[in-house]
Amino acid sequence: MIVMESMPPSTNKQEQITVPVERWIEDHVSGGSNLRNRVRFERGFGSATEAILDFASKAAVDLIVLSVRRVDPAIAAHLPKPDTAYELVSRAPCPVLTIR
Repeated sequence: MIVMESMPPSTNKQEQITVPVERWIEDHVSGGSNLRNRVRFERGFGSATEAILDFASKAAVDLIVLSVRRVDPAIAAHLPKPDTAYELVSRAPCPVLTIR
């Protein structure tokens, strides 16, 4: 799932995001495997945390895999909102695997 937080939903932007991801899935997930039936691409707009949690609940996902980046602790203490990864891990209805 890709969530665009600061972009209004528009058909043109949705296509720019969807086409490359669907091609990547076709190229990297074997068509003959059972995994192809379980992998799908979803896009969302708005708060990343809320969009991912909403999708995870509705789709009854087994696992959320989330890419994270390291933030300097001195900077993190002064951020205006909680970190997306922290919010997801603490509120998710399923396990969350974070990778860097």
